[in-house]
Amino acid sequence: MAIAAAAVAVAAAAAAVAFVNRTLDDWPQREAFCDQATALEVGAVGFEEPGEKAEVLAALAETAPDELADEFEGILHANEHDDRAMVDEEHVTTVGVFIEETCGVNLPGVTT
Repeated sequence: MAIAAAAVAVAAAAAAVAFVNRTLDDWPQREAFCDQATALEVGAVGFEEPGEKAEVLAALAETAPDELADEFEGILHANEHDDRAMVDEEHVTTVGVFIEETCGVNLPGVTT
């Protein structure tokens, strides 16, 4: 049992290191992901139609690396219910930092 727990811990640590050390171009949807992210950039034109932000978030989730699936699931769920209290700030920070570092997009409220 202890060996299995240690193996799981080592696998989780390896996955975390792989995510942190991800190069900027090693998933196929990177360009589409970054194109969508520009809609959230500081100074971008605001969302005029209801649902536009949800569409951008869904497109980002669709093109994001698999490692961000849980974070986007939480963000999309909170957005769907239009309830800021449901937002996990850690998920938002993880996604925001990833977008800024990967795409060079300056997001409001994210400091990298």
